Amino acid sequence: AGKTPADWKTGVIVPVFKRGDHKECSNYRGITFLSLPGKVYAKVLERKCREILDLKIQEEQCGLRPCRSTSDHIFALRQIVEKSWEYAQPVYVCFVDLEKAHDRIPRNCLWTCLGTYEIYVQVPKAIQSLYSGSWCCVRINGVKSKPFNLRPGLRQGCVLSSLLLCCVDTIFRSSQGDEGIGGSVCNPVLQVALIAESQKLQALLSTYGITCQTPRQVEPVQIWPSSQLVKVFEGLGNNSRLGLTGRPPRPIGALGTSKIYRVLGETVLCYPLLFDVSDFYLSSDPAVLIDDIKRDLLFVARRWQLAGRPTYCVLLTEPLVVGEHFASILDLLVDMKNGRCNNVRVRLGRVQNLLSAGCWEHLDFVPQNAELSFKVESLKEAEGISDISSLSNLRESECMLIFDQDFDIEPYQKKPTEDLLLALQSAPSSAFFTKSKLLHLLLNRHGMDFKIDDEQELIIALGHFASVEPELFSGMLKIRIGWLIHAMNLQLNYEHDRVGHRSVNDLSPTEIKQELHDLFAMKHFSRLSALQQRQLNGCLNRVPPDFYDQVWRILERTPEGIIVAGHHLPQQPTLSDMTEYELNFALTIEELLSRPKLPEYRQVMVELIQIAFEAFCKDSSIQDTTDMTPFLKLKPQVRAGTSTYLAKV
Repeated sequence: AGKTPADWKTGVIVPVFKRGDHKECSNYRGITFLSLPGKVYAKVLERKCREILDLKIQEEQCGLRPCRSTSDHIFALRQIVEKSWEYAQPVYVCFVDLEKAHDRIPRNCLWTCLGTYEIYVQVPKAIQSLYSGSWCCVRINGVKSKPFNLRPGLRQGCVLSSLLLCCVDTIFRSSQGDEGIGGSVCNPVLQVALIAESQKLQALLSTYGITCQTPRQVEPVQIWPSSQLVKVFEGLGNNSRLGLTGRPPRPIGALGTSKIYRVLGETVLCYPLLFDVSDFYLSSDPAVLIDDIKRDLLFVARRWQLAGRPTYCVLLTEPLVVGEHFASILDLLVDMKNGRCNNVRVRLGRVQNLLSAGCWEHLDFVPQNAELSFKVESLKEAEGISDISSLSNLRESECMLIFDQDFDIEPYQKKPTEDLLLALQSAPSSAFFTKSKLLHLLLNRHGMDFKIDDEQELIIALGHFASVEPELFSGMLKIRIGWLIHAMNLQLNYEHDRVGHRSVNDLSPTEIKQELHDLFAMKHFSRLSALQQRQLNGCLNRVPPDFYDQVWRILERTPEGIIVAGHHLPQQPTLSDMTEYELNFALTIEELLSRPKLPEYRQVMVELIQIAFEAFCKDSSIQDTTDMTPFLKLKPQVRAGTSTYLAKV
């Protein structure tokens, strides 16, 4: 009637000799024997509790949990302590002694802590009934002592004890995923340093309560672009005698630029690659840059596994801040100031105050007195508006684009095409003379067939959506960039009711990204006609769920196979060489559907295959037959006659 039998709650303590003098009581330790039905009952309760508690306690907690080892945690702690000695950094370690914890936990505290978890009400009551009125006795040489009541502490020998200790421990209960695997931090506090390129920009942001520093104010700390760090790392493993050329010039990612480096006796902080305008022109679009910053912060927070906090450097330029996207930039900076940006904990501060808690890396392979094969160029402070574009990430020839009337094409005569395209993208919209000179040079070099396309912007946007919103790609096995551009052009003209007047090439990277998202999300499909919907779905190669399974069922019912636009897909050896859920079969169907030249025709083929599946596979009344005698016996001029059928066909 809701109570635990007394035999299940009674334990027998037997002293076991450890070592030393047999007459010393301290050389014995007691083990508790419990009844077998009580152990089974406790195991049932333990499984009920563990279903809930395992979801609350993080995977990184290995102590007092079955089938888990703390060896990796001990090794990680040992490495942290040793590295702190090596780099002369302070380290603080908190140890908790749990040797006597089982015998000292108050029962009232235990029930209170157990009630904080979302466990079924009957389970805590059953555990409380198991503990209330529990007795123990000591057995020596077959003689039992008088039973005594156990008021505080957990039951020794019970499978519930370790799990209940996890519930009571405040360290375990407050663990919400901030601890990482191996003792490092998975979701750390990101340190963000705001670097303004000029004092004018710093004064502007200070009026809105945003504190930032200029490159001159962070000295002796140097602010480097990531490209300079790549050149330094090229000396890693370089050995002329062994024929080793060192590290390839691969770019440094967000995790690499989140460290503080000691190189050539200097303290160096690098800003990420996305702030380097010379690397790719997309960084010139403030809206795209804001999304990239948020994605970088989230990526670093999820992947950081090193000792110390990551330090993220945000480079603020006047073209980025002052303009139509000023409100969006200000919202981003305010979120950072408030300590939360894109669900990432952020600490905004001065560079000098962030050094002590940051993650340091000493580049010992570069001697302090070594001579580098390149000139180290740190970020310089811009003196005025005319010097705004002359930062270290822009070449001098590109800075001349600001002065359109004085632009000289001669420095670009011997430059590669990539530099010409970059200069063309970086030129202001009002610099018509500059753009015409660059386009004339491209025309003379490549002729009329040369095309400046925006396919790379689409690929970058597709990669972003694939990682953030993969559900947008449901029903798509292949994406064809040419058809995708055609679909975006169609959508632009559908929205503005003017065919052929707008093009994807006229849009900014932000607008391209938004149009692409609206296209994949079918945001305005309800306003479109059936023809327009078929055109867009055909360009996207979108098919309904279970479409390839339906084609497989149709092939099983059609011995002669399927023909689309003159391309024949035979039943054999397709069914014998492939399986229903094989990727090669789906690719074969995609190749079959790619034969139509018009996207709406392709989509009609998809709809026709669905109708064929409903008719041939779902309708059991239709049987396989080659005898046309019943059809030929029908009268021609009746409602269900041969003439009506042939007219429909």
